[in-house]
Amino acid sequence: MIRLLVFFMLFASVGARGDTTLPDDHAALVDDAIAALDSDLARKWSYVESATANERTTVGQFDPRRPDGDQWLLLTINGQAPTDAEINTYRESKQKDNDESSTDDGNDIRSLVARGSVEFVEETDDYWLFSFIPTDEDEDMKILKHVDASLRIVKDGRYIDLIDMHNSKPIKPAFGVKIMEFLMRLSFAPASLDGPVVPQTVDVRVRGRAFLLASFDEAESLAYSDYEYVVD
Repeated sequence: MIRLLVFFMLFASVGARGDTTLPDDHAALVDDAIAALDSDLARKWSYVESATANERTTVGQFDPRRPDGDQWLLLTINGQAPTDAEINTYRESKQKDNDESSTDDGNDIRSLVARGSVEFVEETDDYWLFSFIPTDEDEDMKILKHVDASLRIVKDGRYIDLIDMHNSKPIKPAFGVKIMEFLMRLSFAPASLDGPVVPQTVDVRVRGRAFLLASFDEAESLAYSDYEYVVD
């Protein structure tokens, strides 16, 4: 389930700066911020991904300038140099993830936000916070409609810097299955001063029980760094 959720790592181009007045049309503000998000990391950026799950931290580098099939390079596992077998397994796994996400037309934040569901929540000196109803046509993402969701727009730049989705009560997505805890949080920030906004972290946790016999507790944290814009 975790791998089906984390493809929502996106980046945005910074919008106009300076105007920190909340527009009367809140929906338009959010639509513009969402429209700025782009899932084209695979062609525009080289970066380092650190993935932690099950007490195992894997650090790898993605570079679209490398030949197909060799774009992912495993750097370390729990701080240690990987073996050749681990390098090959990692490359094959990441390539499979890339192939699956490239055939999915829905890996876009727009597909998460139900039309007409955005509501203003609060304003601070630095940001506007909005709630929304999450939804998706992907059958594996149906549980999203049972969670509370919000997105935060930074005033200086009008870009989304945080998307938070979590449940406030147990979720029963199917007969015999109860999800006690669901969390998905994505954060973004400029790659450089006044530069494009790129993913910083993705945190996902799903904890529950199936048919009173089997419990599950999956969690994964991703962190991104060392961005380099590689488009000629």
